[in-house]
Formats: sequence, C-alpha cells, structure tokens
Amino acid sequence: MKREDITATEAEEIAHLMSQRHQVYLQDGEYFEVSGYRSRGEVYTQVILRNEDESFYYPVECQLEVVSSGVNNPMDAQFLLLDFQDYYFGRFLSEGRDVFLTIDWSEYQFDEYLLLARGQIFNRKLDRLADEWLAGGPLASEDGE
Repeated sequence: MKREDITATEAEEIAHLMSQRHQVYLQDGEYFEVSGYRSRGEVYTQVILRNEDESFYYPVECQLEVVSSGVNNPMDAQFLLLDFQDYYFGRFLSEGRDVFLTIDWSEYQFDEYLLLARGQIFNRKLDRLADEWLAGGPLASEDGE
C-alpha cells in the first residue's frame, strides 16, 4: 500500500465531529482541522485546534508504526490515532487547558498500544507580526489591528 492521504471529505467530517463533541469547551471562533496519511508501514495524523487569526494554534501530531504496534491494518491505526487525539483534546479542554503533550515526540500508552505524539501551542499571528517587524515592515496594520 502506497502512502494515502486522509481525504478532504474525511478530514472535514472528523473535524466536524470533534467540534460537535467538544463544542461546550470551545471558545468563540475556535475549530479543528485534520490531516494525515496512512501506508502499510506507518500512519500519521495531525489535529489542529485553532482560531481564525491563528493567535491560538495548537497542532497535535501522532504517529504509529503499523506492523510493530500490533494494529491489524493502516485504517485501524488511523482510527486509533484519531481516537487518542480526540481523547487528549477532551482532557485538554475540560481540564482548563492545563494538560499538555511534550514538544518532542514521546511515547504514550493508549489502550494496549504505544504511539508517538507531540504538541505545542503557537501564536502564529504574533509570529507573523514579529517577522514583519524584523523585515522592516510596520508593527500593525493602518487600522490598528
């Protein structure tokens, strides 16, 4: 099996389901984005919780080697990773946004499986403004935003 990306339709459906599931904890303008791929050897998924202007941008990445993990097939491995990410975001959101993954790849036990995960919160809006400033541009737009 060659590398097969999660389709746009699959990604939208999963993100929509996660948004519905965690709606009570989401702040105004926050939503999920999903991407990833699967192959015979490994599966990778990324779920991003973000807002419109990317002042809150939290990608959570997961990876699993299919054969050595004991998972039956790549699709089952993909569902396992997405289940972990859904579980993690549920804890993160319901526990006051104080439960964090490591920045570097680390092993996490989920059910009877070991998977790799990492996550880091970014303020991409601030990063863009800093890059603009360092490049000699204005600090903010003319309308003061």
